[in-house]
Order: sequence, then structure tokens, then C-alpha cells
Amino acid sequence: GTLRTLSSVINELEIDTIDLLKIDVEGEEYKVLQGIVQNDWSKIKQIVAEVHDIDGRIDNIQSLLKNQGFNITIEKNSLIPDTLKTFNLYAIRT
Repeated sequence: GTLRTLSSVINELEIDTIDLLKIDVEGEEYKVLQGIVQNDWSKIKQIVAEVHDIDGRIDNIQSLLKNQGFNITIEKNSLIPDTLKTFNLYAIRT
């Protein structure tokens, strides 16, 4: 199938508000967030994501979300072995 950006889905379904966006895409969280166009960011109130911290990805995601006006909390996912750098990220619009 064809991959679509989140903004293309928001546009197609004429979504005005996303109260909670949950992202669990096995390591492609940053790509999902990059698929949100500027006009759609204000529609998103909260984000929860499982982030695999590979190649500084968690820093990139934090910067992107802070620039969009979110407060961010990051917690180590205690259910996953430490060898996998997996974190739970919570972002709330300020």
C-alpha cells in the first residue's frame, strides 16, 4: 500500500482537533511527525509516543515538539530491556 502522511489523513477526513495522538510505529516516530504540515500542528493537543532512541532520534523529536509549543516528559519504558533504548514520550501543548 501507499504510505500517506498524517496531514493527508487529517485533510481527507476534515479533522479539526486531535485530543490525543498516539504514535507507535516501531522506530519511525520522527518520520510520522515530519509528515505533519505547519497548519495542522495547532490541531494536536497531546501526543504519546513510544520512541526508539537510535542516532539521537529522541533529541530530534524533542526539538521538533518544543518548537511546536509542547511541554515534554520522557520516561524509560520499564517493560522493555535496557539494551533497547525505548522511551515513552508525553507531549502536551502549553
